[in-house]
Amino acid sequence: LKHAGLVISHAGVGTVMETLRIGSPLIAVVNPSLMDDHQLEVCLALGKYVRTCRSPKDISEAIAAGPRDVPYPPLDTSIFPILLNEELTTALQHKNKGIQAMVLTKENK
Repeated sequence: LKHAGLVISHAGVGTVMETLRIGSPLIAVVNPSLMDDHQLEVCLALGKYVRTCRSPKDISEAIAAGPRDVPYPPLDTSIFPILLNEELTTALQHKNKGIQAMVLTKENK
């Protein structure tokens, strides 16, 4: 993939992300019958980096239009731990409120 002048692939999330991280230009063909058309949703969200085809019939048009020229930004591994910590903190706060409410309810009876 790293040395490809152009990658034409199905729009599986793993393939799309790997190709973008490597820096190869990508034309992704979505399969609308998979899991509520999630491939199209992902490709539309990454639209400035990925040329998306809704059908294999659109590939030649996408090739003629050329790949997107916007490089995908480098992976920032610092974001995930921060988001995970925020989510876990919120979940624990909600859980603790529920436990406190149960204790108060039992004591009030």
